[in-house]
Amino acid sequence: MIYYKTERQRNEFVDRIDARIRAVVLIFSGFAEMERGYDVIITDCLRTKKEDDKWGGVGIHVTGRAVDLNFCNNQKMRILDQGYADQLISQINNIIPYGSMRYKTVLYHDVGGGGHFHLQVNPTGLTTIRRFP
Repeated sequence: MIYYKTERQRNEFVDRIDARIRAVVLIFSGFAEMERGYDVIITDCLRTKKEDDKWGGVGIHVTGRAVDLNFCNNQKMRILDQGYADQLISQINNIIPYGSMRYKTVLYHDVGGGGHFHLQVNPTGLTTIRRFP
């Protein structure tokens, strides 16, 4: 199940972000649910330039090519299963390569607002699904 931090994130996810990142989120959340029974909560999709600057962003959220999320066991509570997080990050990055050796499709980081998964797609439109395990 996918939950949303606020109605804003739901509206952005459903109607306004790049379809490729929506697909990455659906694949990521599908694995989390099938393999561990985890739900995900989307905490950030689109940002204004001002919001992005506040978090030290580089503009990928402004373009609609990135989503931040966390595992959860209900709409509010975060779960961090670091072992599984590392496994899922590797799995998704192998299935859906970013298209550049410098960047990854999925990473886990904390830029001051708490640790979270950051999912992103490249600007060229060349996002491919390599294979499913």
